[in-house]
Amino acid sequence: MGFVVRYYKGSLMLHSFREAVGDGKFFQASHDFFQMFRSFWKERLKGQGKLLEEWLDSNGRLPDKPRYASTDHEIQSSTL
Repeated sequence: MGFVVRYYKGSLMLHSFREAVGDGKFFQASHDFFQMFRSFWKERLKGQGKLLEEWLDSNGRLPDKPRYASTDHEIQSSTL
């Protein structure tokens, strides 16, 4: 039972937010959050834009095998 609660907790939280503020405000806030999320990772994945696009711009499927390369796979914790 605990797994089920953890699995659905995020979606239930967002559903309650949507009910609290209404569809218009909820979807605008979701759009704004997504744009901030994209900008955040675009800045930190310098030169790895293809990685971000493959995950965020997919049609709901998992991205294909990565076709990008980098010699520096670590993101400095100070930039997060």
